[in-house]
Amino acid sequence: NAIGVSKLEDLCHEFLPQIEDKIFGSFVIVEQAPIYRRVPCKLDEARATLWHSDHHFEGIIKVMIYLNDVGVQNGPFEHLRQKGTGNCVRVKALEPPKYPKSRVPKEVISAYFENGYESHKVVGKRGTMLIFDNKIIHKGNIVQSGHRDVLVFQLKPAAFKPERYMDPRWTK
Repeated sequence: NAIGVSKLEDLCHEFLPQIEDKIFGSFVIVEQAPIYRRVPCKLDEARATLWHSDHHFEGIIKVMIYLNDVGVQNGPFEHLRQKGTGNCVRVKALEPPKYPKSRVPKEVISAYFENGYESHKVVGKRGTMLIFDNKIIHKGNIVQSGHRDVLVFQLKPAAFKPERYMDPRWTK
């Protein structure tokens, strides 16, 4: 079933006040809220399956909600983190970007693994919510069976309380 904009607005009211309070310390605006479906793919290195950090301004975060159960075979979200602490590897926003097309070279990833870092795949039931700074090094995985549907909110801080979380341009 498609998710209508009014339903997305209702969903925003369920969790965004907590994000405003606990993460931003300010109001937020939803910049984007696309739904993505990943299906089995023969490409070994589809763009989003390469280690990368998103090339956005500082302060942007993403909220990803799994719309179906996601196991390791369904192409889960994966991020790079330090063993023991779980701290994620974050790339600063730079102009120009530190890595071409925001893709982190394989030798850089190998060096992280050699120096006490690990990858972590996030699997979970339908409704699992991930909140992350999109500057962390992350990737999607190739779907081997089934599919992975996600709703992704891209959020930015705001100095004012928006009339609606969802920009009216999304309703057309």
